[in-house]
Amino acid sequence: MGDLATVTQVQAWAPQLASVSSADIERVLDAVAEALARRLGRPYLADGTGGWLTGTQVEQLDGSEGRTLYLAYTPISSITSVEIVTGSSSTSTVSSDLYTFEADSGALHYYESEGLSLAAFQNPDLNAGRWPRGIRNVKATYVGGYANQAAVPGDLEQLAIEMTVAVYNERGKDRSLSSESVGGYAYALASGADGGVWNQRIMDLASAHLRGAGVV
Repeated sequence: MGDLATVTQVQAWAPQLASVSSADIERVLDAVAEALARRLGRPYLADGTGGWLTGTQVEQLDGSEGRTLYLAYTPISSITSVEIVTGSSSTSTVSSDLYTFEADSGALHYYESEGLSLAAFQNPDLNAGRWPRGIRNVKATYVGGYANQAAVPGDLEQLAIEMTVAVYNERGKDRSLSSESVGGYAYALASGADGGVWNQRIMDLASAHLRGAGVV
């Protein structure tokens, strides 16, 4: 079963695939899940698996003296540790009292001092805390991803279903062919009308799940 959708969902959406083997559809579902993860900049887990479901992620971010950085493997369930890389083999652990996070956006907010309330953090006159500037100098170890396929957002699930159907329907097509005539029959493919699997509609839907990557 793919991380984002099931064989049953694909066949319900496209009844013409009812006779296609589950193994074939699952193979395409897995490929679509991987392609979307890469397109949206979602990292894979340390063991090379995942892209969507729950697992532990270790991520190093560039600090730019801003108050917020964005973790990529959302939604975030918990943060194990945040460290500032101070040398080739040395780190300084940031107290958990000095940061908070937002599960869905992956935002990792820095507090200036221990005990500072979220309301105070959101007031720029009271909080001047910043993640230190550097390249890959903020190291976060955390648990993120969707608990299971049923927890995947509906629009992302539907996108995976439609992409899987589109990929399967593209099999055997000559993508360079724009028109053909046989005897008295002729047809032309509308230029750019579909654009194959990677059409604009699919990318527009996917963009809703792009995560911020920087500082605010």
